[in-house]
Amino acid sequence: MNSKGKIALASAIAAVAALAAITITFSPRIDQMPDGNVPNNTTGTGNTTDNVPIRNETGTAPVSDKPKTVINVISSPSAFPFVEKWTAEYNNENLGIVKVNYSNEVDNVSMYSNISDFLAHNSADLAITGRVVSASENFTYFKSPFLPVSPQAIALVYNIPGFPDIPSGLRLDAPTLAAILGGNITYWDDPKIKTLNPGMNLPNEKITIVHEGKAGSASDLLDRYLFVSNQTINWPEGSLVGDSADNLSTIVRQTPYSIGYVDFSYAIQTKMTYAALQNSDGEYISPSIDSIDKAIQNGTLIERPEVNNDWSGIMSEMRSRLLPPATSIGQLGNGSYPIVGFYYAAFEKDDVVDRETIDADNKAVAIIDLVKWIADDQQGQKVLQDMQYPSIYEQNEVLKDYLDTMLA
Repeated sequence: MNSKGKIALASAIAAVAALAAITITFSPRIDQMPDGNVPNNTTGTGNTTDNVPIRNETGTAPVSDKPKTVINVISSPSAFPFVEKWTAEYNNENLGIVKVNYSNEVDNVSMYSNISDFLAHNSADLAITGRVVSASENFTYFKSPFLPVSPQAIALVYNIPGFPDIPSGLRLDAPTLAAILGGNITYWDDPKIKTLNPGMNLPNEKITIVHEGKAGSASDLLDRYLFVSNQTINWPEGSLVGDSADNLSTIVRQTPYSIGYVDFSYAIQTKMTYAALQNSDGEYISPSIDSIDKAIQNGTLIERPEVNNDWSGIMSEMRSRLLPPATSIGQLGNGSYPIVGFYYAAFEKDDVVDRETIDADNKAVAIIDLVKWIADDQQGQKVLQDMQYPSIYEQNEVLKDYLDTMLA
């Protein structure tokens, strides 16, 4: 992006930001935690102004008389590993107390048509989602910017027991992967798989496919990777269905000779084996903190589609909107892992507020404080390293400019 483009972009977004006060939403949702229990904080009231006092580590005495503002977050279940850590660390020393509800509805495209209604329906202040909205979809960004908060890398995980077990690094290209997931390659020692993996002792065992029951952001990223090679998938009869990222990973771990796909953070935490996928340069790359970082650095895109709206009283240049930053899935080379996108914090902007007069305890201020904390390289982004995810902002000037302008 040239300097004139950056200035125009900053001016347009800053003009929008000047009109607004903010309410936020985090996307993907989980109905159960990894231990199988429904979280006990899923009944938070997103529209409440309830405050809770700051307490010390024992929870017995207030550290300060200053109350903390409750921030109700709805998140995609696949984001659970790092949202859980963000919540624990943020709640210790910041303006708000975060309560999280995990729901698959956050990955539902219909949520984007009206962020305000979605949040109100789920009693939430903020949503974390993994599904980016395309230029062709009916969505207005004037009051609902999406801020990237984390990478989302999708690992192709498999369970091939043997002597020894097949390790991580099984090579797969898009056509072969599509043939496996679509049921056209049915045995692990199929010649097409063996050709990509010479010397690997693949067993003559039938492949079991495991996939998401309701297509979410993981399925969306996988589809985008395959689409670049003109590949599509129709799930075969007899395939198994996981109703959440945690459930899907459990099915793969418990089903010999199976293959599925989950967020890389789940693969790391549960010590699963995962494939090296062919990228646009013909390299076979496994997901890692380095290869995911290269995907973010090499493939971040920010589009400015023209959106037709009846804004009779608003300057014409504000009709040119920014779509949320995305990655060029399927076109990632130079050491990049090829199935990488973002998780986003989605928030609604309302019209009337003088930010200079907002009290520090105001919910809008607490929400912005949380988002800034998540995006900070020394705070929320540092937490991502435990999941083998890189900071998305540390070395990416395009994303930094987008974030700074949106939060100006």
